[in-house]
Amino acid sequence: MPSFRPERQPPAATKSRLSDSLLRLHQSMEASKQHDHQMQRLFRTWQDRWASQSDELEQRLEYIDEQLSKLSDDEDVATIPHLSIVR
Repeated sequence: MPSFRPERQPPAATKSRLSDSLLRLHQSMEASKQHDHQMQRLFRTWQDRWASQSDELEQRLEYIDEQLSKLSDDEDVATIPHLSIVR
């Protein structure tokens, strides 16, 4: 006499949900990596621009310091605060 085996649900439905979840996870990770690379490029661009502009600002501040020194009395030179850029 043959034994009765209840029919199982096909594993395709389970695999489908699992594969859909894994696909969404993979797509999310790829999007996150792309966003991270884009943010790193923007940050490097900002750093490069700041480096060139900070040199220019430093030169301008030195020029202002020189002009202030010329305008002040000789004895006041030591008490005049000097302008600078903190890096």
